[in-house]
Amino acid sequence: MYNTNDPGKLIAVFDWDMCTLGDSLCDLGSLLSYWCTTSDPVFFQKTASMPIMIVFIRERSWSSSTLR
Repeated sequence: MYNTNDPGKLIAVFDWDMCTLGDSLCDLGSLLSYWCTTSDPVFFQKTASMPIMIVFIRERSWSSSTLR
């Protein structure tokens, strides 16, 4: 995405694989599909678990009310 006031300035890059039009619950479902628990195989437990993702999102959120 280029700046409308300065067309030579790049201000954002979109990951088209992650951009969706439609219900935001689809994004939530996608995020939850990666939730690991202690009963999952060890291989899957090596990925970031949901509590770690929530902290990551909360620290980088623009809204103070997000994920309380």
